Amino acid sequence: MTIPAFGTATVTTAGTSSPQKIGFAIVQSSDASKKVQPMAQIGPDLIPPSVPAALPVALPFDATGTATTTLYLYNPATSGSLTGALGVYDSNGNTLGTGSFTIVAQQQVPIVMSKTAAVFGDKKGTLYVSGSGTVLAMGIRTGSDGRLEMVMPEAVSH
Repeated sequence: MTIPAFGTATVTTAGTSSPQKIGFAIVQSSDASKKVQPMAQIGPDLIPPSVPAALPVALPFDATGTATTTLYLYNPATSGSLTGALGVYDSNGNTLGTGSFTIVAQQQVPIVMSKTAAVFGDKKGTLYVSGSGTVLAMGIRTGSDGRLEMVMPEAVSH
């Protein structure tokens, strides 16, 4: 697709799931000197683009009732894998669990924090993601009413 200078383009999908299922789209320019600022909307809910994030980052989560929080991590490298560690903490700072992940180049990993996952089950807290390197990160919270909202990963001091 070609977008003229200072122009816009709309891409529409025929998705019909309710609530929305996991998905990921990448918008890139063939010219590195040009910037692309994508935005998505599902019904009335605006979905922000992913942002570059140097690890470590933290993301608040809500896994109470039917609410879920999903953190999407994308490895923008053209080769090689990015590995990292996860720490899950409740709202009082108590450790709930730990884990690890690997993202191969040009791929993404969704980390879904929901009531059905024992480590997150029916709790609110913080997911801490550590490792070395930069990822593209995007957090989305689906409320109990099905509404979507942005949850920004926050940089954490080393």
